[in-house]
Amino acid sequence: MKSGKKTPSLSLLALLFSVHATGAEVPAAFEYPELTVVPKASERVAMEASRERDQKWRVHAPILFPATMTILSGASLLVNGTRTDSNGDSSSFKAAPYAAMGVGLAWWAITLGVVQRQEIYQDAATEVAKIQLKNQKDQLLRERLSEEAIRRASTLASELRWISVFSNLGANAYVLASSPSKAASNFFAAGAILSSFTPLIFTHRWNRTESIHEDYKKRIYGPLTGVPVLAPTVLSDSNGLQHSPGFALQLRF
Repeated sequence: MKSGKKTPSLSLLALLFSVHATGAEVPAAFEYPELTVVPKASERVAMEASRERDQKWRVHAPILFPATMTILSGASLLVNGTRTDSNGDSSSFKAAPYAAMGVGLAWWAITLGVVQRQEIYQDAATEVAKIQLKNQKDQLLRERLSEEAIRRASTLASELRWISVFSNLGANAYVLASSPSKAASNFFAAGAILSSFTPLIFTHRWNRTESIHEDYKKRIYGPLTGVPVLAPTVLSDSNGLQHSPGFALQLRF
């Protein structure tokens, strides 16, 4: 073959054949991962809705635990009394125990409100059940509304998690700064500060549900994850130079 002409490599021919063969076997629903993932979003919403009322308090335990510790931290400071500064003034520390207990009680109130009023999965399951499945468009509508509910619950959990961490951390740091040296309230405040990070250590169920669902959607197109193009290989023989382009398949298992 003359120099400068390109010949398709065996890997390229194999790739083209594979894509053609695969395309003939893939159903139309494969174009929509919402319809192919198992379990579907609507099925996952229904599963979560069936146990939502029974696991309400357990689901929000990572938020309630640091809130309880903050209440105890503030109460301990109230019993032990606040310290005074170098000028003998204690007015700047008097609000610390009430601020801590207020933050803790506020999180219990917020969680109670979420538990009683935010049945996200149950509301979504009821809404999507009303959609009659007459065609693929109806199926997509049901699955995408279900995915919106899953995402909405996860977003709310993330917001609560971060606000909880910073508010409890700030309140307990205030308690620690206001506590007399060697007082028992120091130990309560230190423990409450550590407990403030509980929402970051233990993943909220709503976040975990979305993460699992999105991971299953990504696996639909696995194990093929990419087809990078390799630099052309230049071969030399008695007929001259040959340029052979190459491709590589990236697989994930």
